[in-house]
Amino acid sequence: MQGLTVGQAGWLLALLLAWAGLLFGGFAFGRPNAERTRRMPAWTRMASSTALVLAGWSWVASSREGGAASFSLLVAAGMTLGFVGDLFLAGWLSGRRSMPGGMAAFGLGHTAYIVAFLRFGDQNGLNAPALRWPAWGAWLLIGVLGW
Repeated sequence: MQGLTVGQAGWLLALLLAWAGLLFGGFAFGRPNAERTRRMPAWTRMASSTALVLAGWSWVASSREGGAASFSLLVAAGMTLGFVGDLFLAGWLSGRRSMPGGMAAFGLGHTAYIVAFLRFGDQNGLNAPALRWPAWGAWLLIGVLGW
């Protein structure tokens, strides 16, 4: 992350370490729920998502010019939408779990990530269309087969 001050880099590193600690600590120290579908407590999932959202928007605030600004904005938007998806799936927004709301938020977030990486590729000469479309098709096929 080019152009960050030492303070900004330290803040982002602290957020990423907090995210990792909450994520992996939640798995390590959590207990399986009654359905044995989750090991992490909801609060650690939400706190780890919050750390990523803060990191994303902190990155936006520190990259105000050029391609990095556009890229970081789309990544932060994707992280925020992922957090909203987590809130829907945990039932923290509507009082009950909402699979459609969560999936819609995750889908929009991943769309933001895809646009960010396509723009990054275009801005950095990594836009070989002869390879991009077949690769995209192959990943869609893998996703459909995995589903």
